[in-house]
Amino acid sequence: FCLGAYLGRAEIAAMLSALRDLVASVELRGDTRRNYSNLLSGVTSLPVALRGE
Repeated sequence: FCLGAYLGRAEIAAMLSALRDLVASVELRGDTRRNYSNLLSGVTSLPVALRGE
């Protein structure tokens, strides 16, 4: 277990909350690339376009 995992999740939640207040829409602009491995898995690329209010 990583001791910084909770802090990382809290930082991402705060960033997404602030972004939600500033952005009117989010559009996917390309293919999502994922990383698959026995150690780590997740999204390595998620191209998006943000539109302001």
